[in-house]
Amino acid sequence: MSVAFFDEKKYLTKVKKAFKLWEADDAFKQIFDERKKNPVFNMAARFVRFNANNNMNFQKLLIGAFKDCNINFDPANLVKKPLIILAKEPNKVRVYPNIPLDITTDEPLKTTCWALNWDVLDTFQQTYMEEYKDPVKKAAWESTPRIWKRIKKYEEMPISRALSRIIAPVGFSEATLAQVSTAFEEQRKPMELTLCETPTDYLTMYASGPTSCMGNGHEKTLGWTPMFKAGIHPTSFYHYHPHMMGVYATQRGSVAGRTILHQKEDGKWYYGRLYASSTKMLEKFRQSLEQKGYICLDPGDQKDRWWDYIKFSRNCEFDIPGVEGNGFWYLPMPYFDTMENSLHASFNPPLMCFILLMA
Repeated sequence: MSVAFFDEKKYLTKVKKAFKLWEADDAFKQIFDERKKNPVFNMAARFVRFNANNNMNFQKLLIGAFKDCNINFDPANLVKKPLIILAKEPNKVRVYPNIPLDITTDEPLKTTCWALNWDVLDTFQQTYMEEYKDPVKKAAWESTPRIWKRIKKYEEMPISRALSRIIAPVGFSEATLAQVSTAFEEQRKPMELTLCETPTDYLTMYASGPTSCMGNGHEKTLGWTPMFKAGIHPTSFYHYHPHMMGVYATQRGSVAGRTILHQKEDGKWYYGRLYASSTKMLEKFRQSLEQKGYICLDPGDQKDRWWDYIKFSRNCEFDIPGVEGNGFWYLPMPYFDTMENSLHASFNPPLMCFILLMA
């Protein structure tokens, strides 16, 4: 399956090459200049350009849905198909029947024309010219409101109907299209987030999913057994902290993403470093957190280098019950990088708990 069309670096490189071709190829530039003078074409090009990112997102999700179902899908199947963008509901798309797109992936120049918005509208241009010659049909192209009405006409439909009627009506069984439709919807649905409300919830949060230093696979070598017997995890520390809380998302019975939330002085909750089972899950997890109103603790680092350590701490004092085992009292605590100077713990024997001060 070819997905070169969606490679951003290659895509931008080809666009730059196309601009150089303008300077070297007078015929190429002449065609573009002629179309720039056509107001109808310009209106359609502006509309397509405005919806380009949404259409690209739709195509990425569509190819991803086929891939999730282990089915090869050639993007060339979308050539001369209508402009399709994502609707608000996760199971629906918006189809613009009067804006067919001539998208191809076999010729580098035509690939760049998606950004330039002229070659991608060949079929639209041809339809317009033919209808303008018809004494009856030309009326739809003779005023700006009518032209916009024609361009912006759309039908919102379930992705299953778009697949069967427009995108892949031939060569795929109904069962296959139903499977792809389900996969498409699953990609768009926000992940269900689970907040850790009890100390025991952290056992579930770290029991499966992305590997990390706090994953349950380390319990044999790190002496976590007394805590496990008590029904807690070292990260249960976050349950007792007044301004921190764990949150995770599951997929097919396994944890697919997790992070720690931090409450700042403004009362809002912020998420820090994200752990996810894949790059796709990372982005979906991030979107789900933000849809719930959680804010990135450090947008710059989180966006560009999500693996960096994003730290936040605030002054507070709280107690954590101690865990007895092997003749010792254990303090549930996760690893903190370079925070040894901002945390102080002392044990209170009568209360059998630890008193923590954080700066």
